[in-house]
Amino acid sequence: MTLGTSSVQEEFLKIDGQRLVRVTPAGPVTVLTSPLLNSDAIGAMDSQGNLFTHHHFDCTVNRITPAGAVTRFAGNGSAGFADGQGSAARFNRPSGMTIDAQDNLYVSDYWNHRIRKITPAGLVTTFAGTGQAGSVDGAAGVARFSEPISICRDAQGYFWLADHNAHRIRRVAPDGTVTTLRNGAGTPVQYTYPLSLTYSDRKAGIVVTPKFASRIDFIDLAGNLQNVVQGGGLVDGPLATARVGSYAYVGQEPAGTILVFDNGRLRRMVLP
Repeated sequence: MTLGTSSVQEEFLKIDGQRLVRVTPAGPVTVLTSPLLNSDAIGAMDSQGNLFTHHHFDCTVNRITPAGAVTRFAGNGSAGFADGQGSAARFNRPSGMTIDAQDNLYVSDYWNHRIRKITPAGLVTTFAGTGQAGSVDGAAGVARFSEPISICRDAQGYFWLADHNAHRIRRVAPDGTVTTLRNGAGTPVQYTYPLSLTYSDRKAGIVVTPKFASRIDFIDLAGNLQNVVQGGGLVDGPLATARVGSYAYVGQEPAGTILVFDNGRLRRMVLP
């Protein structure tokens, strides 16, 4: 469903059915492991080369070693909410994942309305959010989200979140403090049903796609929105004439190019 990148080799990793495949910049595809443990989304790769995937409906996080061994890392396949070690933890529709410099994972826990943290040892805690749906800024223990669906991390260590049902882009500081991206007038930026986002370090802003709308947008840190690609279809070419599908997922490769997984194809996009 979604995609990830290797920060070491600048290769693309994606789920193809129940297979994990590697796509090199030159194009060759290599099957790394098959079948997966009901995983449908690539989350992050740690400094040891372990790849972590999450399954929205199975409510688990899995680990794939560089040798291709697949094990369950957190959760037990039952939806719910519980912090704890490994299989004692519960998630409810994990929908996005990123990683920090210490190899801690951060999961957008969709129906728990929380951001969860998983240490390299597999200990799951709540990083931010009360569990009550809403759109409330503040410290980690008082902030509220409404179906957080996608999460990424910028070069300064801040987390950016597509808060799907709140129609907002949220920023979470390393200490868990939550704020909402606002425009110059101080009004929260309204973005209807954000689906996928990534932070562009080169442009210092958010690349985001909406659900159902066949569009890719860029929002700078002052809250100014620029449409980058508009229109349904599958057309490569200049941004003004390119087209994308209604479920486009974005990521950033180490060189700063934006990757778009769209209609079963992996595409590259350079921001203007």
